[in-house]
Amino acid sequence: METTSANMLPSACEAANPEAGAWIAAYTQDVLAAKDGATIEAYTRMLKRFTEWLSTRPGNHDQFHT
Repeated sequence: METTSANMLPSACEAANPEAGAWIAAYTQDVLAAKDGATIEAYTRMLKRFTEWLSTRPGNHDQFHT
């Protein structure tokens, strides 16, 4: 089953922090694989927004640690 999240564009956070994108992709494949496509897309979108928000917090220095 192909998920709709595979068609999503990379977020600004993923472009600046490839580790975040890799973590989100791994989480999507490992944890969300059995979910409905719409659920996967919603969770992926929320994780991208969260990592973007997290990367703007003081003391982060634009790094995402996995």
